[in-house]
Amino acid sequence: MRELRLSRQVDLRRYTNPNQKNVDLIMKIKFVSIEGSIITVGFRKMASLMRTIHPETEVDFIVPTNQMSVLSFLLGRCTSEMSDDDLNKISQHLAKADLVAFSSMTPYADLTKDIISRIKQVNPQVYFIWGGIHPIMAPEDAIQHANAICTGEGEVAFEEFLSAYKEGRDYTQTKNFWFKENDQIIKNDFLPLQTQEDMDNLPLPIYADDEFDLAQ
Repeated sequence: MRELRLSRQVDLRRYTNPNQKNVDLIMKIKFVSIEGSIITVGFRKMASLMRTIHPETEVDFIVPTNQMSVLSFLLGRCTSEMSDDDLNKISQHLAKADLVAFSSMTPYADLTKDIISRIKQVNPQVYFIWGGIHPIMAPEDAIQHANAICTGEGEVAFEEFLSAYKEGRDYTQTKNFWFKENDQIIKNDFLPLQTQEDMDNLPLPIYADDEFDLAQ
């Protein structure tokens, strides 16, 4: 059974698009987890942090299979495959954003690439960021499909990127990120790892707060 629940409508923050100087636009950000469950504690922490940076951020979960289900495992239903109808529905929804940030592991990398490709067909102007385990372990692969990938811890790095992006500054120098600009790949160094105190000061993971879910 699939559940499709859209987030509520909120007053959106305004920003200046770096590619359109002095034009006041509404920025729509969608933060998307593609995993075999909705537990994803690391993603939920990032999503919670994003809500403090950009409160209007929509948090989405795409769950092609329930990897926690013993029955699904025994019946061979643990797969990353989804129907064209579901993929088109997801892509149409995500294509309404200005920026879509994905988080996924390698078993869901092909699904992530497929969704990005479908979104581009609907709205070529969407800016894509890909984080999570796959871009960290296989950055050369991931950067071929997104505008930017996060290659390390994302908490500090994403805030620095988003601030520069919204203010029209050079965001391509953001550490912990690679960027693809005009077919050139920019590989930045890493930020220092967070301390225990840094991590303790992060907001608590977000749960059941205006989520968009598509699960089987």
